[in-house]
Amino acid sequence: MWKFQDKVKACYYSNNVQIIIATLILVHFMIQCIEKEVDPTGLKYAHVWMRIGDVFNVIFTIELAFNMYGSWLRPFCRSGWNIFDTMVVAIGILDLVRAPLPDQLTMIRMLRAFRVFRLFNRVPSLKKIVDSLKHAIPGVINAFAVSLLTMCIYAVLCVDLFYNLYHDCNMPGQPAYGTTSRKMCIGEDYYGNFFSSLYTLFQVLTGESWSEAVVRPTWAYFLTNPVDSAAVALFWVSFIMIHSVVLLNIVVAFVLDGMNQSADEAEAREAHTKNGDCGNSDQVPAEDPSLSPQITELRQELTSVKLLLNETTSEVTDIFSRVLDKVNKRANPDERGNLGMCKVCL
Repeated sequence: MWKFQDKVKACYYSNNVQIIIATLILVHFMIQCIEKEVDPTGLKYAHVWMRIGDVFNVIFTIELAFNMYGSWLRPFCRSGWNIFDTMVVAIGILDLVRAPLPDQLTMIRMLRAFRVFRLFNRVPSLKKIVDSLKHAIPGVINAFAVSLLTMCIYAVLCVDLFYNLYHDCNMPGQPAYGTTSRKMCIGEDYYGNFFSSLYTLFQVLTGESWSEAVVRPTWAYFLTNPVDSAAVALFWVSFIMIHSVVLLNIVVAFVLDGMNQSADEAEAREAHTKNGDCGNSDQVPAEDPSLSPQITELRQELTSVKLLLNETTSEVTDIFSRVLDKVNKRANPDERGNLGMCKVCL
């Protein structure tokens, strides 16, 4: 059953097959995009979309079966991409057999849209990006933790400092910019509690109407007091500088460091493959599955030659030994010692 496993694995991981699989994944994703553009509800051409989905589900099921057969068992399970492929194909099989699902599980079919992520394992350039992010994740998580902690500190300060901003905004004679689009006072709407302040700070970081809608009305409230006005300006400038300049660049630095580590590992693997670990006699380079019959035949021939050589050496040694014995009988005592030493060496 497993005699074709090496050939199937070599064929599956060949460049041509991987390009075909990547093309099929991309085509399927484009069809999904067209479906949501032409028929958002999926009812107008439901029969067409269903048949197209069945074709791709069958193709990807066969592709997963070939991958499982070629890499079964441990090599297949050790790859996270293979586990992801199995989950996506399993969802496709549920659609293929028209399996009824409870209402709570019908949303699982939406995971089919994530099939396009399989391209990251098929396209080398995309895979390098994923590997770089994988190396950068620990540092990026630490940077995000520092950023979140700093935002929480600023959110607490916002509640304490700006909760009462334009508290009488609905009274006659108050400026219009003290009221938000929801007809609420800025202090209550933007800084009314911790999570409102946290979301306001997040809005500032995204750059969405942060200056005119958030910062300038807050600053204008303190214009009558130069000290308070300067303090508010420094408050928002420091917040922007810390998050948009310092921490953002730290995240970029971690990503670049991850890319460098990924490139170094790729170079090390390439050098290991080219050199074949020449300095390590305990490790043997991997054999090409397609050359296994020829290698086995050559090994058998070398074994036969070695046996023949051993037999020939033994016969030659016996002949020289008999010759030395005959010469030793006819030689004088001094010469016999020399001949005996020659025989020992032989």
